[in-house]
Amino acid sequence: MKCVKVPRRDLSQVKIPKAPGYDIVFEGDFALIPIIEDVKGLEVVECLPKKRDVTPRLNEIVNGISSFYIIGDIMVLSPKNELPRETLQKILDMYKVRSIYVKKRVSGELRVSELIHLAGEKRTTTTFSENGIKYFVNISKVYVNPSMATERIKMAEVIPPGSIVLDAFTGYGLWRYIWPKGWVTRSPET
Repeated sequence: MKCVKVPRRDLSQVKIPKAPGYDIVFEGDFALIPIIEDVKGLEVVECLPKKRDVTPRLNEIVNGISSFYIIGDIMVLSPKNELPRETLQKILDMYKVRSIYVKKRVSGELRVSELIHLAGEKRTTTTFSENGIKYFVNISKVYVNPSMATERIKMAEVIPPGSIVLDAFTGYGLWRYIWPKGWVTRSPET
């Protein structure tokens, strides 16, 4: 396989697309970055990088994806450019999701995401698990951010037992299910 050879100290400044699923090889003072296509202006050498057993990161496969998250079997992403149909099918297969949506913005009193369907099944309902609890949600009607799961557990750990907690933006009600027994949760809906 071909790799770009750069001094190790300059690795953070080198911005090139890396071959998905392969690790960077370190040899002495140099880093060998696995590539798919030759890169002009940089030294290209033969190397034997280790293949990763895990699914490659999405931005390694598709340039221009600033962020994404998976809710159940639905992927919501924020691409910088339009994505070709072949790329979308590759994402569906690799991440084993059934639908892909683009999140344009979060707006309104209920902080609902404006979603545009890109590929797969055209549905917005799914079941997902967070901290051992399963939720059935419609992502077009309620704000869901699975990346906050760890923060929610941290909050549950620092609030003293017996506290009364106001969950002003309850959404799909996740807070009331992660509080330890004996705590009281109030939301505008109750």
